[in-house]
Amino acid sequence: MKVSNSFYRYACSCGSPECDMWLDFEADEYGIISLSFCKTLSTADYYGNRFWLTRMWKRIKLTIIMLFTGKLSIEGELVIQDEAHIQSLIDGLKEGINYIKESEKYDEN
Repeated sequence: MKVSNSFYRYACSCGSPECDMWLDFEADEYGIISLSFCKTLSTADYYGNRFWLTRMWKRIKLTIIMLFTGKLSIEGELVIQDEAHIQSLIDGLKEGINYIKESEKYDEN
C-alpha cells in the first residue's frame, strides 16, 4: 500500500497570511490516518517597540537565551471566528479524511 497525504491551508481570521495554519493528512502503509497541524512561528520584536535600540536589545536577549539553553519558547495562535469559519474547518477535516480513504482504495486496485 502506498503512503498518501493531503494538505489544506486554513486562514486565520486576523487576515494575515503569517498566521495561517496547514492541515497535513497522512495515511501510512497500515491504513492509520494521522493529522498534523503545521504553523510557522517567529519571534516578533516590533510589537510596541518603535525605538530601534529596544528592538535590537530584545534580539540580543533572545540570541543569548538560545545560545546558552539551546531552546527558544515561542507561542502562536490561530483565530477561528464566526460559525461559518468553524464550519469550514470541520468541512476541511472531513474532506481530508475522505480524500485519504479514497486514495487508499485507489492504491489497492
